[in-house]
Amino acid sequence: MLSLAVAAVLAAPVLAAAPSSPPVSAAPPPPVLDLETLDGLTAEQMMESGELTSVQLVQAYLERIEALNKSGPGLNAVTQINPAVMAEARRADELRADGVVLGPAHGLPVLLKDLIDVKGMYTSNGNYSLRHSYPEDDAGIVKKLRESGVIILGKVGLSEWANSFGSQPSGFGNLTGQVLNANDADQNPSGSSSGTGAAGAAALSMLTVGTETSGSIISPSGAQSLVGIRPTVGIVPAYGIGPISSSQDTAGPMDRTVANAAMHLQSMVGRDPKNEAGYAAVFGPNWQASIKRAPEEAPDYMSALDLDFVRGQRIGYNGTIEPGSPTALAFDALVAAGAIMVERPSIPVGDVPALPSGYQQHKAIDEYYRGLGASAPINSLEEEVAVNAAESDQALKFGNQNHANAAAAETEPGGPNETAYRAAMPIRRAAQWAAIDSMMNNQTPDDPSDDFLAILGSVPSGATAGTPQITIPMGYSTTHRRAVNVSIHGNAYSERNLIGVAYVIEQATRLRQPVSELNPSMYRCADTVPAPAFASRGGCNPSYSTAMELAGSVPRLPFSLETETAQSLQARQAAGTLTAETLTRAYLARIAASNAEGPAIQAVRALNVDAVAEAKALDKERKKSGPRGPLHGIPVLLDDSFDVAGLPTTAGSIALQSLLPADDAAVVAQLRAAGAIILGKTNVTELNGVFDANLPEGYSSLGGQVLLPSDTDKTPAGSSAGSAAATSAGLAALTIGMETGTDVGAQLIAPAGVAGVVGLKPGVGVVDGDGVLPVASSQDAIGPLTRSVYDAAVTLGAVDSSSVDYTAGLTQTALAGKKVAVVSGGSAPYPAAVATVEGLGATVGSVTLGAPTTRPSIVLREFSRDLDAYLGGASSLDEIIAYNQANPVEGLKYQQNELLAASAATLETYESDLSVGRAESAAVIDSVLASGYDVIMVPSNSTLVGIADRAGYPVLTVPAGEGTGNAGRNPIGVTFVGTAGSEASLLAAGYAFEQGHSYGRRAPGVTNPSMWRCTPGGSFFTGELCNPGDSGEALAELVDGLGPGRSWASIVANIQDAKSDDRQAAACSLIDALVANVGRSGRGVPAATGSSITAEASRVAAVTGCAPPRT
Repeated sequence: MLSLAVAAVLAAPVLAAAPSSPPVSAAPPPPVLDLETLDGLTAEQMMESGELTSVQLVQAYLERIEALNKSGPGLNAVTQINPAVMAEARRADELRADGVVLGPAHGLPVLLKDLIDVKGMYTSNGNYSLRHSYPEDDAGIVKKLRESGVIILGKVGLSEWANSFGSQPSGFGNLTGQVLNANDADQNPSGSSSGTGAAGAAALSMLTVGTETSGSIISPSGAQSLVGIRPTVGIVPAYGIGPISSSQDTAGPMDRTVANAAMHLQSMVGRDPKNEAGYAAVFGPNWQASIKRAPEEAPDYMSALDLDFVRGQRIGYNGTIEPGSPTALAFDALVAAGAIMVERPSIPVGDVPALPSGYQQHKAIDEYYRGLGASAPINSLEEEVAVNAAESDQALKFGNQNHANAAAAETEPGGPNETAYRAAMPIRRAAQWAAIDSMMNNQTPDDPSDDFLAILGSVPSGATAGTPQITIPMGYSTTHRRAVNVSIHGNAYSERNLIGVAYVIEQATRLRQPVSELNPSMYRCADTVPAPAFASRGGCNPSYSTAMELAGSVPRLPFSLETETAQSLQARQAAGTLTAETLTRAYLARIAASNAEGPAIQAVRALNVDAVAEAKALDKERKKSGPRGPLHGIPVLLDDSFDVAGLPTTAGSIALQSLLPADDAAVVAQLRAAGAIILGKTNVTELNGVFDANLPEGYSSLGGQVLLPSDTDKTPAGSSAGSAAATSAGLAALTIGMETGTDVGAQLIAPAGVAGVVGLKPGVGVVDGDGVLPVASSQDAIGPLTRSVYDAAVTLGAVDSSSVDYTAGLTQTALAGKKVAVVSGGSAPYPAAVATVEGLGATVGSVTLGAPTTRPSIVLREFSRDLDAYLGGASSLDEIIAYNQANPVEGLKYQQNELLAASAATLETYESDLSVGRAESAAVIDSVLASGYDVIMVPSNSTLVGIADRAGYPVLTVPAGEGTGNAGRNPIGVTFVGTAGSEASLLAAGYAFEQGHSYGRRAPGVTNPSMWRCTPGGSFFTGELCNPGDSGEALAELVDGLGPGRSWASIVANIQDAKSDDRQAAACSLIDALVANVGRSGRGVPAATGSSITAEASRVAAVTGCAPPRT
């Protein structure tokens, strides 16, 4: 699905190029470009020879952004497309045709970190309150890039305000959301140039720009296999860039090759009077004692791309060099190239005067705001802090303590802080520069014969000193296949030397890999041209088009799918205001918009193609004979370890991709009998979590990485990750998962807890496990993940092996007169939960829990036996291991040591370990309950859950609150534990707590709006401020005149309201109004984008029965 912004940009050159003279013969088709392997030197050669144009190159990158940014892996790296990008590309082509090439990167596109000002585009710094901050001028670096012929493609996300704002994870901005690591969705992208790293690694542009204060170029470059250069502070213009520290901030290249980085640096370095004036305003007239002055003309960095560059040159090194390590490989490459390697220990800087706290950041930010011009929505740090507080729901998920603290610092001209700062900086810099210079000149400044070309290893305070560093990709770890790197350092102005050394290492090792080959599970199903590596496997998670084909339409509901419970959905159906068909279509549409699109949480593994038909049949049955029960017409998803006739049971394994069961699992049959609709299956941690200790929760080689809806940087915490995420995000009314143990194997309690939903693990055997891919039959327990305790009780009643009515005891007074065991301590919200239980009439007593059994786990010993029995000869554990070994790139990103251990396990002490381990675990719980307690309540992640798993006892988790600081409003639960057969008692206690506790569950769209505001069907859909590729991208971003806050979503809603009220003329009038506003933008959007707007409005007109809009 082509997003509106990208479609508009792609349409622009066609409209602008409309000929007034007779048409000529059609141009040859553009070349098919493998953007993952295409480098800048090759692209320049192709353009010079006429094989490629800048327009074609830009179009290719726009299409790749469309395929990867908010679809497929959903990297969420690119936040804006430059609306003038095609005009810039055409101009670059025209200049080249006239024989004018402005620089080595002429005609190549660049993506910029969204704290760099570009006229006509907002600069948000990731901050929600700067969403309409449109600078009056380009940043100094942008001017340099344009002067060199580089094309501004767009902007990318970042850690808000360069990671010096609140407690957010790297890559998160309250406006722009969480960037994913392009190499590994489970790994933080590092920052603060997170989007730059992801966009560069995934080849969303030829060139990408980051910024650094201390590590923000080098660290994400290292984490995402890029060549990153932190230049000498001062040689790249710094004005027009959102700052932290004027003494350390610099922009620099983050690119896939050393050559790309060299041509990129060549295009951004140079003297700029405005830049020097800015430094003088901060450091005073003696600013060159604190900042190095840029050269009049940039050195010829491209000339350093020479394989003989290091021959005969002395290169220092320090640190331990382990055989086979990245440093050892780089060392050997340099020796082979003729370098003279000399050990050079780091020289300490010594004591330097401190800087006044908070002053530098406060001063720099105020100077930045002053440079934005008269139209700036915010004019100072103090004002920003106040506006953020007023907009805290969308602006402060992780707080803003860094900015709030800096705002308190005094910054008066001539005041004590400015005086102290200007006095301290020259002293600090003199000491820092002297230490690094001494390392480089071998402490013989008058004898250049023993100078060092560069240092492999480390130097003292390089980032603090503002001296250059380059990092080079050096392959990947064997345990996680995550990027490793080495760094080369130098003193001021030594960038050319660093590039030369890095080039020699890179060309000798060539260890960087394209992301699609490094992590096939993320990219195998992306819609790119050419197709990604391993695309032939297929077996993709449901895409937008797949799910929408089943949905057929997008029902408009008067409630949020994220918050509505199965109980309330049943009540709506009983009242006749909702049908199972409408509900099923709505969930399918929600899956379409969020599973491999938008937030791309990758929760759903497969969809039942007959779901809508089954819903229709259940609606007819309701009319004819009434509902079967409380689950009649309720759509359900299950872990992809439960057999559903017609759907493969893969458990995320590429080896089981074609395993098609003939019958439903027992639990599926019971759900169907209760009238539930089997919507499909959810992704699980591969083989229910038995694979390798390094395997992240929620990852599988077939389904990829499940993301947590409330915070896509945090772990989804267990094998039922997809089910928990789907329940939380409103992709089904409820889900079914499985728990085995907290040490190894399936888990549903932990993922339910972090997802903010109710999770119930009944006792072992309460729910029939026939037809379920097992972990260990003595501990496996099947249970529901729901949005309320009542729903969990109803679901258990539908699928258990007895006829217990688990809803009978669900009263608000169920805890009155009960005795609840608690533990001492526990972080929030546990103390508040304890107070709630007391307030509900329970007696609370603090207990000390016994130690877990020391008997070895039986899980791996049962796994091989039980899995082989389940597979029944269709496959086996050993065959799965062999298949993975034969397909290591896809199947062994994280190795498979647990599978190997399970295959080799013996049963020598199995019976004893099973019986004694179970008995000792049961005794821990029963000894507490035997002393008069009715139930135990513990904080989330308590070791008691694992003890209950080993005992086979039931566990219930209930949402109890949200985190603060780096836990960023993420849900936190409390856990109730009981003895054998106590499911009804646990549910009663949990229900009373849920109803009486002050906290009410909030949807991910509310607690994490940056990731959900553009996804229809949720609690916080506005359809505005969307990133390129979002299906809910706001039309209001392209046209003005619709009023403040009037997004595409709100306009469509008004059209639908008018239509439903039989106000046909009003609906059609609104559609005409959309088109009438084309071209009235104050945001630099050309009127040429009107074709895309008109096309979209025409589509809406068609579905509402209006005539085509007047243009």
